[in-house]
Amino acid sequence: MLLDLLRAVLFILPAYVANATPVAFGTRGPAAAMDFGARLADRQRIFGRSKTWLGFAVGIAAGTLTGVLLAYALNPPLSLYGTEIEQVNVALLLSVGALVGDAAGSFLKRRLRMEQGKPFLGDQILFFAIALAFAWPLRPAFLNLAAVIFLLVLTIALHVATNILAYKLRMKRVPW
Repeated sequence: MLLDLLRAVLFILPAYVANATPVAFGTRGPAAAMDFGARLADRQRIFGRSKTWLGFAVGIAAGTLTGVLLAYALNPPLSLYGTEIEQVNVALLLSVGALVGDAAGSFLKRRLRMEQGKPFLGDQILFFAIALAFAWPLRPAFLNLAAVIFLLVLTIALHVATNILAYKLRMKRVPW
């Protein structure tokens, strides 16, 4: 059981890395924003200024690279998959899913008229849920309901802790 939980953490690690990496690159102006500054009929930005194409691309690259490193570092002692290429494919899907989920959270916050940077539990749940949904067809057998619940609780706790750390390191303007 404990080994399966450790494997579950290693499984989701590319999504965590993908989701955390864009913060290090900050915003690069309105032209780099994923929504190009566009607003919907509600006069709110689609995603907001902090969702950039650079952050999206770097997040996917960092998450996928994490999967590559895990594929070669863990086989065979903590093997997550039969082959390294399967691990890399899952890492790519988790990374893209995490960033799509993060953008979905921003979209939802804008529709709810929440200020950018305000805490919202949906941020953590959406990035995690959509990352899992993208990779679910390729999930390993150890990723069962107990592991998913454990990862969800871990995701929320880690999200709070890493946001506080990023704030203290002056990478974010707010601690959430």
